[in-house]
Amino acid sequence: MKKAKTCKELNFLLKKFFTPDEKIMIEKRLGILYLLEKGLSYRQIGEEIEVAGAF
Repeated sequence: MKKAKTCKELNFLLKKFFTPDEKIMIEKRLGILYLLEKGLSYRQIGEEIEVAGAF
C-alpha cells in the first residue's frame, strides 16, 4: 500500500477504503489514544469525545 505523504493523500486513501461511519470511528479512536496519553480519565474522555465506556 502506498504511504500518504500529505493530508490530502491521506484523506483520499481514507475515503477510498472506509465508509464515512468507519472514518468517524477511526477519528474517535485516535482521539481517545491522544487523550489517554495526556492523562485524562476514562470518564473525561467519554465526555470529551462523546463515547461510552465498555464496562
